[in-house]
Amino acid sequence: MVKGDHLTMASGVMPLSCYSQYFLVDYYKILEVDYDATDEKIRLNYRRLALKWHPDKHKGDNAVTTKFQEINEAYNGNSHECT
Repeated sequence: MVKGDHLTMASGVMPLSCYSQYFLVDYYKILEVDYDATDEKIRLNYRRLALKWHPDKHKGDNAVTTKFQEINEAYNGNSHECT
C-alpha cells in the first residue's frame, strides 16, 4: 500500500524512491543461483564470486569494484540507501 512517499509491504515500509530498485534487481541472478537454492548454496556462490571479483585482484578496475559491490549487496539482500 502506498502512503505518502513510502510503500508498506509485509516486510516493512520503504521509501518509494527505493521501490523500483527493490523489485528490478534479481539477487539470485547476481549470485548465480536458482530461486530454490539452499542457504548453503547461496553462501558458497557468494564466497566464490566475492573471491573472483575482489578489487584487490584487479587493481584500478572500477568495473570490477562495481561488480564486487553488487555481489555484496545481493548477498546482504538490500542496499544501504534503501533500508
